[in-house]
Amino acid sequence: MVAGPGDATAEWDPGARLDLSAYAPPLPSPPGPPPARPGLPPALGLGAMLLDQAGYTGRRVFQAVDRAEPSAACARLGARLAAGPRTALLAMGDGSARRTTAAPGYLDERAVPFDLNIEKAVRAGDLTTLAGVDPALARELMASGRPAWQLLAGALGPRAATEVLYAGAPYGVSYLVAVLTPAPAGE
Repeated sequence: MVAGPGDATAEWDPGARLDLSAYAPPLPSPPGPPPARPGLPPALGLGAMLLDQAGYTGRRVFQAVDRAEPSAACARLGARLAAGPRTALLAMGDGSARRTTAAPGYLDERAVPFDLNIEKAVRAGDLTTLAGVDPALARELMASGRPAWQLLAGALGPRAATEVLYAGAPYGVSYLVAVLTPAPAGE
């Protein structure tokens, strides 16, 4: 399953792909007939591209989470999805986009501490912190990943075993790549 921010909370066509021609006009549209729905939201589309690059050919579920979805609703959706068939979850979403004067949202002094708090929580397996991220602050800092992080927290519960593979902020946008697995029972 790929989860990420979108314009509405909805499941998307598993055969849909990201149409990059809207972002880079010289690029061609995806091959084949046009999908019944518009191209995937960027976070889901990039997740689909990662699955393609990894050679994944199994069942795909694309779940968009409305950027304005309340924290509790994100967590409930995550818990509901986790109660279904056993699945892996690829949660897609940027951290703040306001870390430098060259960042898409320009500099906001709150961005670096915000991102470091998220990174610290993930490294510690503290998903309660992710569940508690303030949606208004995330929106102000252009941290589009907030709904996906909270869906992940709802799916895994308060604790997880983690391995951070990458943490950085190229171009003033925070990115964190980590593998999270459910904490053993009793932890």
